[in-house]
Formats: sequence, structure tokens, C-alpha cells
Amino acid sequence: MIWEEGIPDALEGRLTIMIPSSIATAPDGRGYVVVRVENGLPANPSGAGLGYALPLAQEGVHATVYYDRVEKLCLGSTANLLGAAMAHEIGHVLLGSTKHSAHGIMKARWGPAEFRLLACGRLQFAPMDAPGLRAGVAGRLPGQRRLATCAAPVCLTSGLAIR
Repeated sequence: MIWEEGIPDALEGRLTIMIPSSIATAPDGRGYVVVRVENGLPANPSGAGLGYALPLAQEGVHATVYYDRVEKLCLGSTANLLGAAMAHEIGHVLLGSTKHSAHGIMKARWGPAEFRLLACGRLQFAPMDAPGLRAGVAGRLPGQRRLATCAAPVCLTSGLAIR
């Protein structure tokens, strides 16, 4: 995974396009995922947790994470929780769905067990999510040559991997 800081004024980082799932049936073909980290709570903060994803976005932002919420909730390392929240939202984009898993990083609501795993650097994607995540990564890689090099786990952030 290659992380690149976006241009702060870029339209792509500010643009959020909501496309009904009946129109957009597959993720866009950009070959990368755009994650926006917002510093400031949204006007109506009651609806979202640490962030949200738009898995079928064809332009603009795929996922947004609210740094202020991460900072408020965090008992340990803000960086670890921010990374986990980003990985969760990127997971939605790669899976092409807003559905959640019963366990692991894609669980809808994290409780004490998930926060203990996070503190130990062991909060990971559930094995049942791995095929969909791998397919989502493969769908964004240009050409067959790059697909062949994608056999190892794909690290999203330190301590978080698709196995």
C-alpha cells in the first residue's frame, strides 16, 4: 500500500458524490482510494460513528474519518485508533458494501474486546472478509503483473492486515 498526502485544496478531497446503489453497481476504476480525515465534527453528528464510507463513489471521496471523534474516544494511542477507523472505512470501499461483520475490524460497534485487541495491535479483519478484501484490492490494481505480486497479506496500517 502506498500512502500519499492529497493536495489540501483538491476538488477530489472535498467532493462527496452520493450515487444510489441502483445506478452505480461497481466501485470506480481509479486504482486508489480517497480517504478524507476531517478535523471538526459535522453539523449533524448524531448519525455517524468515527466515520463513514461511500463504497460505490465514482468520483471524490470514498471514506471520511472524523479526527475529533477519534481523539475524544481514544484512551491510548490516537494514531492506532485513527488507523483502525481508516482501515474499517477502507474495508467498506474494498468490499463494495456498507455491511458489517460479526467480528474483527469490520464489526459495526467496537466494544471492550475490540479495544483490547486494538491496544495490543491485534485488531484485524475477520477471515471471512479476506476474500472480498483481496478481490477489492485486485480490482484496483492495473494489469495482471501486479496481481501476481499480491499474494502476501496487504497491510492497511501497522498491525492491521488482510490475511
